[in-house]
Amino acid sequence: MSQIVGKLSFLIFLEPISGPNIRTITPTSSTSLMVDWEELSHDDANGAITEYRVCYKPIYISGNFCQSFKTAFKNFRSTTLSALKKYTVYVVAVQAATATGLGPPGISVVARTLEDIPAKGAIVTNVYPVSSTILEVNWKKLQERDTNGNITGYMVCYSQSLIYIGVCESSKYVIGADNATFNLTDLNEATLYYIAVKAATQAGFGQIGNIVSNKTLEDGKYIQRQYQIYNKMTYIGSSEGMVCVVWCIYCIYEYSAI
Repeated sequence: MSQIVGKLSFLIFLEPISGPNIRTITPTSSTSLMVDWEELSHDDANGAITEYRVCYKPIYISGNFCQSFKTAFKNFRSTTLSALKKYTVYVVAVQAATATGLGPPGISVVARTLEDIPAKGAIVTNVYPVSSTILEVNWKKLQERDTNGNITGYMVCYSQSLIYIGVCESSKYVIGADNATFNLTDLNEATLYYIAVKAATQAGFGQIGNIVSNKTLEDGKYIQRQYQIYNKMTYIGSSEGMVCVVWCIYCIYEYSAI
């Protein structure tokens, strides 16, 4: 009598042991990135791939970047991430899944969305009448979160009518991100002007900021500026035998027409 011994064989499906590697990330706009990734090898897939997840987060946010993701069908190995923050660096990685579950993310890659126009206009801090034909305009540089890119310059808009200041009826372009002052010249004598400033990136100009008005002087008059610097000691308080004192230095500007 012969005995036949058979072996019972079966397949055990597991989740992938690694994630797909990203081939390319292409910024397609100021709020979107197109992601393309490689196919997993048979050994790494551990079965038939059912879907992919593209994980992403801004680089400055800590924690698990797979809290935000976009799902892609198994037959696709590219997708576009949209509704992203403008001119922001993102960390991106791809996960693959089988019927058993998701595998780990692949190697993460960083990419930045494209520049856009600034989100806000520059804040005008002061407009000084220098003479009967000149107004000196000073403004604050935009905060980084409002730039949406690299600032290339500013446009100083001015008008005798408040109605037309928003459309920059007259304007002067100031090149450079570090400039924060400009003299408007060839103005009319003893005339009220409305002034606002907007910033630009390579994508273009944003909106104007606040509107400030001032008047040029009459002929034969000018403004004398007196700068007075004061040292001031401020007593804050004491605790456990320690005395806290803060020194403050500030300036007072006095103007008088001569």
